[in-house]
Amino acid sequence: DILERCGGYLTGQAWPDEKDIVTVMTVDRQQLYLVYVVRQWRRTGESRLVECGTVASYDDLRAYQIEKRIRDRCVWGDDGGRDTARWRQTALRMGWNVVKGEDAKSYTIQEKEGNFRQGWRRNDADPGIGTINQGRATIPIWLWARPWFLDKLYNLIIPGLGPSWMLPDDISTEYARQLKSNEQRDKRHADGSSTTYWHTTGPDHYADCELMQLVVADIAGITRKLPAKLPSAVSPPIPVPVHE
Repeated sequence: DILERCGGYLTGQAWPDEKDIVTVMTVDRQQLYLVYVVRQWRRTGESRLVECGTVASYDDLRAYQIEKRIRDRCVWGDDGGRDTARWRQTALRMGWNVVKGEDAKSYTIQEKEGNFRQGWRRNDADPGIGTINQGRATIPIWLWARPWFLDKLYNLIIPGLGPSWMLPDDISTEYARQLKSNEQRDKRHADGSSTTYWHTTGPDHYADCELMQLVVADIAGITRKLPAKLPSAVSPPIPVPVHE
């Protein structure tokens, strides 16, 4: 259960400032508001949720960031959806980072030592997309494989099989509900074979923010060496017969 990750502290209580601690804010953009999660990370892979909530605008998000003394480069928000150009231009102006979740299972990375798979890759994006400024500049964007990080969060981190991933004792019921909105299911085919997939049962904005936290930790090298998926899932997939 996700509540088993509660770590004996209250919302807003952060670890003391230390050299090996970095505070990351991830943001899930909605049409009328922004959802955020602030989590501290240690280089050992341990982390604790400090605060989560919603704000009405980018200006409010900026004010909150400044109040909490979060570095510009430690703010990461999702791309896509409506008003993409405005978001990208805001991120560029504020010094924030842009990430985008995709349905890819993983990405093949080519290096001198050979090819390997990982859950994210860097690309370029146009901050002027859909406007008269389209094609004039690019900004970095980090694409991340949603199934890869769903496996890591729900099959490794939340069950307590990875580094300590802490929640405050007074975590909101809405946060807990949204973290439970992703289920791993088993899709049965007519030939008798089956495949697993992730199914969303309701709003999961806080879950998306936590997934992006793992993406950032991977990019920073904090959790990159952790396996994306255990040999067997902690909770068995829910059978969903599908005839193909």
